[in-house]
Amino acid sequence: MVTLLDVLVEQSRQSQSPVTFYQDSQVMLQYFPRTKCIRSEWRGFFDVGRTRQAFELMYEFADRVGGVNKWLTDHSDEPETSAEEQAWFANNWVPRIFQAFGDDQKLAYVGDSGFIGNPFIGQPASGSPYDPAYFATEAEAFKWLEKGEA
Repeated sequence: MVTLLDVLVEQSRQSQSPVTFYQDSQVMLQYFPRTKCIRSEWRGFFDVGRTRQAFELMYEFADRVGGVNKWLTDHSDEPETSAEEQAWFANNWVPRIFQAFGDDQKLAYVGDSGFIGNPFIGQPASGSPYDPAYFATEAEAFKWLEKGEA
């Protein structure tokens, strides 16, 4: 049986235009084939379980499409990211991405620079390759993802 996700993966392979593979009132998930980037835009607060489902869908899409090595998560319109969500993201999801897809992954976080206690915009939190870089705007994040600079 062919699923909608299968259709969207195939569409992304045939196009260089961004593909929205999930959208509801609180989150939009997109894939940018030209740059091999998955983007998530969070538009409101929702529970940890729902957040994790969206991140799992990003993982599943990346696994099916192959070659993804850039991730942008935009939380600038989300009221607040809970400490529980931050811990799960940093300790579970991010390391899993590197382990599954390789050490050349680049992660950019747009939003509150206090996320996971990081005060340095455009820099990883601890210098670990598993930490995302932080940005005030999506434009800065995309520039860093595409060219490796803040």
